Amino acid sequence: MKIKNKEFLALYWLKNKKVFVLSLFMMFMGIFLLPKVAWLSSITEENIIRLTNNERMKNNLGTLTSNELLTKAAYRKGEDIMASGRFQHNFGDRSFSAWIKEAGYNYTFAGENLAIDFVTSEGALKAWLASPTHQKNILNDKFTETGVAVINGNFQGNDTTLVVQIFGSPLLISSVSGSVAEGRQILEEPAPVPLLSVRRNYGLKSLYSNYANPLKLIISILTFVVFLVFMSALGRSANVQNFFTAKNKQLRLPLK
Repeated sequence: MKIKNKEFLALYWLKNKKVFVLSLFMMFMGIFLLPKVAWLSSITEENIIRLTNNERMKNNLGTLTSNELLTKAAYRKGEDIMASGRFQHNFGDRSFSAWIKEAGYNYTFAGENLAIDFVTSEGALKAWLASPTHQKNILNDKFTETGVAVINGNFQGNDTTLVVQIFGSPLLISSVSGSVAEGRQILEEPAPVPLLSVRRNYGLKSLYSNYANPLKLIISILTFVVFLVFMSALGRSANVQNFFTAKNKQLRLPLK
């Protein structure tokens, strides 16, 4: 007589429940702890500038050159965002242009793009280009220089990558019109761009942060798959067969 399915599953569970529980534990550990293993991001300042210039060239615009003072302003702004937990262009009555001025950059025009929770430079640029106001900064013919900061750190309890790109054109002095009034021609600053507009809602901070990073999600899934394969291999082992045989003798059921 063949062993019944329910009895087989019961015996299988008795032998492998520890492995199954361990598999579930590893899966959830991958989801909730891997976000703390930060900086799987491949974003770099050079790639952001390169991709920005590629888009500008496609639109017959001049390329932007990296400016040391704008880069300094971008890093200071990024550090303040991380420290304050505010993903914003302006901090109260302090405009984003304040960081540019404090870095010593005198400008005619200035703009800023922000992005957070992205894994690749391409992903950040794609999101910016999909936003009209962010795209306006990237493709604005008034800008000639840029500074980019890529900061890996903890933001509101989650490890992430923050990107700050500041655009500018230096203050020029014309023999006819004189100097342009500094800070009077600031372009409309766009709203910050997170990867997921619903991230960290409903108390699922780690879960949303993890899913915002495809590499972390893949690692979590692979971890679970490996343990499922391991559990399946145990089920086919001689030890399990012997275990079932012993149990079947007690039940007086033949094992095939």
